[in-house]
Amino acid sequence: ALLTLVASLSTSALNTYLYKDYFNNTSVMALASMLSTGSMILMAPVATKLSAKIGKKETGCLGILIAAVMFLVLWVMRVKDPMVYIALITIQGMGMGLNSMVTWAYIGDVIDYQEVRTGVRTDGTVYSTYSFVRKIGQAVAAGLGGFLLTAIGYASSTAGEIVTQTEAVRSNLYTCMTLLPAVLYIIAFLCMAFIYPLGKKQVDENTRVLAQRRAQQKD
Repeated sequence: ALLTLVASLSTSALNTYLYKDYFNNTSVMALASMLSTGSMILMAPVATKLSAKIGKKETGCLGILIAAVMFLVLWVMRVKDPMVYIALITIQGMGMGLNSMVTWAYIGDVIDYQEVRTGVRTDGTVYSTYSFVRKIGQAVAAGLGGFLLTAIGYASSTAGEIVTQTEAVRSNLYTCMTLLPAVLYIIAFLCMAFIYPLGKKQVDENTRVLAQRRAQQKD
């Protein structure tokens, strides 16, 4: 959650600068926003079906991987046409839509896993911990956008003057918008795929164990 939030929110913070200074076209931002939101909504029924078939963790990993690959493709291509960028970023949005739709469902799986391991159900602790980590991600992302602009030498306008960014700044801005989220999503994918233990098999087993315990308690 921390990695994906920082990736998505930091790019959102820089989005206006990318279209204004790199593409020199802010008129397409509304289209980009609409397609991004629509792509995530479109993934809701897909995520539900995929989660039931292959598991929530597996669905989330697939979504993060799609997002990472799309950002890597954008970084390598160095696209100049904003419509090409929007098309690829929309596919990225579909990937993150898959992940977003199952993210909150992880909480129930973690609570069940904790109960299986310890015999104690700690709904509040698990939820509050996850919520706190998300707030950390939001705080980091909020400051990261400004830090990155300063780091690449972005020149801000004063008194309404029009400032033209150098080619190096424009190039670095594009890199921040593509390579940085790609790296963060790749790390997030690796964490989910190889560290987070609750794949479909483990979740199904936890459900079986808890159902059995509750049946015994009733008896």
